[in-house]
Amino acid sequence: MAPARFGTATYNRWYARQYMGRKYRWDGAQYTALVAMWQRESSWRHKARNPSGKYLGIPQTSAAVVRGNGYTVAQYMASPEIQVEVGLRYIRARYGTPAKAWSFWRSHHWY
Repeated sequence: MAPARFGTATYNRWYARQYMGRKYRWDGAQYTALVAMWQRESSWRHKARNPSGKYLGIPQTSAAVVRGNGYTVAQYMASPEIQVEVGLRYIRARYGTPAKAWSFWRSHHWY
């Protein structure tokens, strides 16, 4: 059963843990790395936008990445679940794991 309300930071973290475990078999250190990185990116707020407006949602992905995953920006911004899916897909494609993405983030403050 999901904790808290849909769209809260608590729910968003819970959903990410469930999804990454089921889809990629990531848990433990991978989840810890993801929590730390996305906390710094968006505080796990699915309506977050960076000051320029270019990066969106929990994982702070660009509109181009969103559209490249088959979603509209409106669909993406309305759904923390879609944001988790898109963000983890990006991490897997670019870095392999959340821990590797977090390692890069700690040096560059972006991923």
